[in-house]
Amino acid sequence: MATGVIEYDVLFKRISASFKEEKTSDNQSYTYDKDEENKAFKEVISKIININADIEIIGLWVWIHGGYEYRELLKSIGFRYAPKKKCWCWHFGEYRRHNKKEVSLDDIRIKYGSQKVKNKARQYALN
Repeated sequence: MATGVIEYDVLFKRISASFKEEKTSDNQSYTYDKDEENKAFKEVISKIININADIEIIGLWVWIHGGYEYRELLKSIGFRYAPKKKCWCWHFGEYRRHNKKEVSLDDIRIKYGSQKVKNKARQYALN
């Protein structure tokens, strides 16, 4: 658990520097509550760090590739399944779509950068 939280702290500092302020659709600006967002990310990462799936942070989103067997846990934490991307995703706060067209995960990675979270080593069954 501690490894994921430490990795998250480093990544969060890098990402939050680039997302200081955004504008809503009516051009009113707002700022993120970084402390609340940081706390929420830590809670989510600590709850999912031990699952047997690939965890990736892209921008301000947490994406889980695979993990179907953990769907009830993921739903309870607030993850949603993105059927076109075939991944589970989580985002702090309300989501506002900025683009009408569908954007691939590779395009999102290019735009915002990504970081894989090192979870506990996977255990494989021996035959």
